[in-house]
Amino acid sequence: MPMRRIYLAAFSALAMTLASAPLSAQTQPSCALIEKVISAAEDFSEFALAGDRQQARASLAALRQFALRIKPALPAAASANLEEAVSAAEVAFKNGGNPQAALAALSAYRILVRALNTRLTTTLDVAMLDYSGFRLHALIAAATIDWRAVSDTVAQSADATRNTRRLLANEPGLRDLTASVQNGLEGASAAKSAAWLQSTAQIQLDSVDLLEKVIANPSPTACP
Repeated sequence: MPMRRIYLAAFSALAMTLASAPLSAQTQPSCALIEKVISAAEDFSEFALAGDRQQARASLAALRQFALRIKPALPAAASANLEEAVSAAEVAFKNGGNPQAALAALSAYRILVRALNTRLTTTLDVAMLDYSGFRLHALIAAATIDWRAVSDTVAQSADATRNTRRLLANEPGLRDLTASVQNGLEGASAAKSAAWLQSTAQIQLDSVDLLEKVIANPSPTACP
């Protein structure tokens, strides 16, 4: 076989190997970056809802910066959706719509945890309980509460609660707490009571802090 054909054959084999090989660890976002971008989305939502424009502005700038860094590591659809959500948060915040900006940032949070679910320190369901608590706070803060959106968020919380409780066989107190929180959210949603919903959503956020300490992500690529 002529030498040129040998080189071409070897190059072709190498190209096929590289194309079929999984991404190396170096192509995956670092645990530090994952934590920073997710935290920025949460922080911005909290500051925006609290009316702290200065801190919210700084958190939004951080969210934009970290989103740009992590987008290349995400699937194409998730990357595009993340860009759309962050841009929506920037526009809403610029126009003074703090609740709308918080909701957009929380959409970015949801996109991130779903796309990066195998790298999270805890399970996706626990992360989604965090999302539900924050989103309910944002929905309540709107000038007119969208009770249909509240109901949808409470239903999503029910799914995450059900899956999470299965992992709490050795934590009966925490297992009962998550059930009580979900019952409270459903009752508040049915009664359309903003005050009840707000207090229960805060208990859900507090309970997530406890859940994160006892439920680890079983994925082999999870961050420590």
